[in-house]
Parts: sequence; C-alpha cells; structure tokens
Amino acid sequence: MTPYDKTHHSYDQQLDKLIKRGMRVNNRADALYALQHINYYRLGLYWHRYEVKNKAHRFIPDTQFETILTLYNFDKKLRQLVLEALEHIEVSVRANWAYQMSATHGTHAHLIEEIHNRSTGNKRNVWQDNLEKMKHDIKYSDKPFIKHQIRKYGHLHETPPIWVVSEVLSFGSLSRWYRALNDKKTRQDIAKVYRIHSAVLQSWLRHLTIVRNSCAHFACLWERDFKNVQPIYPPHHNYVLTAGDFVDDNRIYNSLVIIVYLMDIIEPNHTWQKRFLVLIEKHPDVPLDEMGFPKDWKNHRTWKPQK
Repeated sequence: MTPYDKTHHSYDQQLDKLIKRGMRVNNRADALYALQHINYYRLGLYWHRYEVKNKAHRFIPDTQFETILTLYNFDKKLRQLVLEALEHIEVSVRANWAYQMSATHGTHAHLIEEIHNRSTGNKRNVWQDNLEKMKHDIKYSDKPFIKHQIRKYGHLHETPPIWVVSEVLSFGSLSRWYRALNDKKTRQDIAKVYRIHSAVLQSWLRHLTIVRNSCAHFACLWERDFKNVQPIYPPHHNYVLTAGDFVDDNRIYNSLVIIVYLMDIIEPNHTWQKRFLVLIEKHPDVPLDEMGFPKDWKNHRTWKPQK
C-alpha cells in the first residue's frame, strides 16, 4: 500500500499552487476568503472541467478563479431551489399516501403485511424492514404530536395511525413504503393525484430521493450524472407529460422537468419555474448543455410561461 504523502498547505500556499498551475486570480484577498470558507477540495469539484486534458492539474489558459466561484455559487442556489420544491413534493406525497391507505385499509394500514410486498427477489421482507425503521423513527422522534399520540393511544397499537406516522417518514422512507405497497388499486389511487401511472411515480420517488439527498449533503448538483437512478417517463399521449418532454440524458435536466410538472399540480400558482429561469438568466456563463439541457430547451412546454 502506497503511503499518503500529502501535507498541510496554508491558504496562501493553496492559492499559489492554483496560480502556478495556470489559474488567474484577479483579487487575492477574495480568493483566500473563499478557500477559507468553502475548502480547496470542494472548489476542485468545479474547476476540474477547466483543466487541460492529458496534462495533470494544468488549467486552460485564462481560467479565472472568479469563474469557478461563480459556478460554485450557481450550484449552491440551484440546490436551494430544488430542495425547496422537493419539500412541497414530499409533503404532498406523504399526505396522499396516508389518505389513500387509510381510506382503503383503515387507520393502521401500514401494519397490514398482506397488502405489502414481502420480498424484492432476495428474500428480504421489505415491509418488515420499513416497519422497523418507522418504529425506530417514532421512538426517537421529538415531535410533540408523536409523543402525544403515544401517551394517549400507545397501549392500543404498535404505532400511531398512518396519518400521524407519515410525518416522521423521510423522502427515502416514503419512496420505500410506496415501492413495497402491493395493492395495485391503492398504488394507482395515489399516483392518479399526479396524473401518472403508479410505476412512473415509483420511479420518480426513487429518483427524487437521490436528488434530494444530493442537495441535503451539498453535493455538486449541476452536472451530476443520475444514470444509476434514471426515472422512467409516461409512455404515451394519454398522460399530460410524455417521454417527448424529456431528453436522452442522465443529468439534472430531466429532474427539473419532473419538478416543474409536479409543482404545477401541487401548487398551481407557484413561482418556482420563474425563479429558476431568473437563476439561469443571472448566470449566462453556466454551460447548460452540461446539465443536460437541449439546445431548444426554451421551446419545450415545461419552460414556457404559465398562463
């Protein structure tokens, strides 16, 4: 095993290294401040595209530190905007999952093993895994309404009713509960709210969980490749949104199309799309093609002004 031979570098040394590799720094004080509060390694996620191919750590001529910082700030604002929309989507799907489940199967539908898948091909009991995770989250929840339910009704059931426990589910847990649901009618009743097929909703929830986690953990989002969690698309004209609204690409563009579509249903008067377009306009140097945007993206109905 090769021993690790990297050593500590001061902020001045870090900046001098970048300058030596060909990066132009117009304001040294601002650059040092950015290195102090962002981290050299994190900024490296944004300057790698400006490095000369086949030349280790050499920058394309006239690469500016300020350009890297602009791209970093764009990605930060993009994550914040996406996370805001995903909050609305998560809350909506939680509410509809709890409503449709209780309407068909009663107040504690999540405790009924028969309506859930028992395995995913590897003989694991997915429903049992979900339930154990839910009980753990209930036990350690500090939410007053959860504590009230347990004090008042804890002797009657293993957990509070579904419309209460839905509020402790993370986006990932919600996705797994929906995936485990074996009752096709209830699955479709939930998906019908969003005017899509249940298989599409299942795919979208899994995909958006990964997008949400990327945002929550401050990962680089703008050029993220989601090839391992590609969403599937409504296949034909019977749906409001079809495969024609998406592009053959694994990056964030298709995620944004899904977000706008769902926001149009959940909050018809939302301003999310407009604010996203303003963000794009304020950063004209961001290469949209590396986000998966097609050349004619402005002509796609997703991005046309709402009437």
